[in-house]
Amino acid sequence: MQIIFLITFIFLIDSFNYAAAYFGPGVALPVLLLIIGIVLAVLFLILVIFYYPLKKFFKKNKK
Repeated sequence: MQIIFLITFIFLIDSFNYAAAYFGPGVALPVLLLIIGIVLAVLFLILVIFYYPLKKFFKKNKK
């Protein structure tokens, strides 16, 4: 009984294949927009961090 179970178990594990999944525009487009949004948010954050201190520095030097 155990031999039959073991042979069946090994056969089932060996028969698994990779899924032939299709990533259509319904999945790919939101992921692409998410990546673009994260990149733009990081760039905006860097711009804001450097912009306001430089703006204050140059306003102080004009007086």
